[in-house]
Amino acid sequence: SRARLTGFVALAEGDVELRSRPEDSEQEFRMEAELGVPNVVVVFQIEDPENPGSWIVLETRVTRTDGEAEFQRKTGDGDTLPLGVDDVSELVGLAVRVTQDTADGEVLLSGTIAPLVAD
Repeated sequence: SRARLTGFVALAEGDVELRSRPEDSEQEFRMEAELGVPNVVVVFQIEDPENPGSWIVLETRVTRTDGEAEFQRKTGDGDTLPLGVDDVSELVGLAVRVTQDTADGEVLLSGTIAPLVAD
């Protein structure tokens, strides 16, 4: 499944994507931020399901020369999924966001993880 993230600054685009391949026992979670500006420090976050309205930092990244940054976890590569879940379907419905790593933490992108659909 893929859901577009809502941009709150000019040029900002992004998405959050879940993939499940039971035949390969592989799960994937990916968030992408396209800001169009290089060297911006961004923070990928997911809503804390135990404390709605609170956020858990997934990772801090710097946008590349193409103005994009990505956070990705693949169980097939030995990665742990966000929040330590066993299946990406457990993340459906949670809010995600990308903020700028500044004192005010300006929200650049936000959205909700969409339900899985068959490929």
